[in-house]
Order: sequence, then structure tokens, then C-alpha cells
Amino acid sequence: DVTDQPSIEAAVKAVETRSGGLDILINNAALFDLAPIVEISRASYDRLFCVNVAGTLFMLQAAARSMIARGKGGRIINMASQAGRRGEPLVAVYCATKAAVISLTQSAGLDLIKHRINVNAIAPGVVDG
Repeated sequence: DVTDQPSIEAAVKAVETRSGGLDILINNAALFDLAPIVEISRASYDRLFCVNVAGTLFMLQAAARSMIARGKGGRIINMASQAGRRGEPLVAVYCATKAAVISLTQSAGLDLIKHRINVNAIAPGVVDG
């Protein structure tokens, strides 16, 4: 559960215990919601930002701390979206969260490269699921 800090810490610890260390994180947890701009609810906004942005940040942070402590560098890949580069009708909040993920990725990449941790994002378009 990327909305729960103890859950995040436990997940990283479990990987460290099972495999001897964390080398890569693929940050893929996200939610999507549809609503016209005048009908977006506070609950939907909070939920999407909590999972899509805060979840990405705090998973990235926990993974980076683990990688730094291990001293071997690593890779962090955040799942962004083409929606983060442009607005789209009915998905304003989702677009905003993915724009935040792109910006967060750029900032983390600049900060963590000194630890040999490479941070990138993938920004796919619409995918049938």
C-alpha cells in the first residue's frame, strides 16, 4: 500500500531480506478517475494525488535510501504518462498527477545521480487493459 509509510518500509525491507539488496524499483502504482472539471470531488483529487504522487515519492525515497546504504547504485523507473505533458478533458487530476511524477522524476534524477542511482520515467499513451 503506497499510501501507508509502514507498508512501504516493510516492502523494501522484505526485498532486502530476500535478495540481499534492492537494485531496481519500478514505481507503477496509480489510479485514474474521470470527471468534468466542474465535478471533480475533493475526495477524488486527494486519492489520486495520494497514490500517484505521494506514493511515487515515498516509494522512490525508501528505495533510494536502501540503494544508498548498499553503496552499489541502482535504477528507479517511475510510470508517468503522455497525459502528464498535456491537459485532457475529463482527466484533469490524472494529468496533473502525471505532470508531478515527471517533475519529481527530473528532480530525483538530478539529486540521486551522485549516488549512482539513475531515475527515469516512462510516459506511455493510452493502453488497453
